[in-house]
Parts: sequence; C-alpha cells; structure tokens
Amino acid sequence: MEHFLKERLGAGVRARREASKLSQEKYAPTIGLTVRYLARIERAERNLTIDSIDSIAQRMGVDPVALLRLGDRQLAKAQPKGGSSPKSSASES
Repeated sequence: MEHFLKERLGAGVRARREASKLSQEKYAPTIGLTVRYLARIERAERNLTIDSIDSIAQRMGVDPVALLRLGDRQLAKAQPKGGSSPKSSASES
C-alpha cells in the first residue's frame, strides 16, 4: 500500500502514452523526459515531487488529478474479478 500513489501515477502515465500509440522511446522526448526516467515513472520506481508531477502532467496536456484518476481506472481493469483494490488510508482533501 505504500506505493499506491506511485502506481496510480505510473499507470496513468502509461495509459496516456499508450493512447498516443507511441513507444517510450518516441514519447519521452515529446514531454521532455529521458526514456529511462519515463520507464521508471511507469514502473512506479520514482518518488516524484508535487512540482514534478504537475510539470509532467502539464507537458502531457492533462490535469494531474485526471492523470491519477486515469491510473485508478487502469489499475482497476488489471484487478482480477472479485479482487479488491488497495485503498489509501489518508483522507483526500
């Protein structure tokens, strides 16, 4: 559960990239990232600051909250039937 926010972000970034029908190699430069950095975001291996998330989302042409919601939907699709998705224990404000 400690990585849930990173997983949501990574899934949202990946879904947005895949919707553009571009590989990481082609997409990364269009949003000002290296391929390696993009791959690590998609795999939830990066601890991004709020400013970094905002900047990346802006370059992707999407609101940061919408990017997280997109990630939620992607993770929900990946859940096996009858499985439960992790919930954040922190209240959203």
